[in-house]
Amino acid sequence: MQEIAKSKKKIKIAIISDGTGETASAVSRAIMAQFKSADAYFTRFKNIRSEEQIDSIFKQVAKNHNLILYTIVNQKLREKISLSARAFTIRTIDL
Repeated sequence: MQEIAKSKKKIKIAIISDGTGETASAVSRAIMAQFKSADAYFTRFKNIRSEEQIDSIFKQVAKNHNLILYTIVNQKLREKISLSARAFTIRTIDL
């Protein structure tokens, strides 16, 4: 009997941070370690300080990513991410 290899689901996660993005990356890796049936690919956007940067990020990742995780201190930028997520229908998690 021939064994059929199952292909793992590929998940693309964008990480947006106003710092280095290390915290979000570490949390993401820890979470994904719980899901052996999926391969996660990460794209990190660090030192984000403006709404224009967020606009650019969403245009880049909206079509190819499943999820956006973010660590942003500035309330205005967090609101921008939330609004953009709705506009592009992409899930986000504020870490």
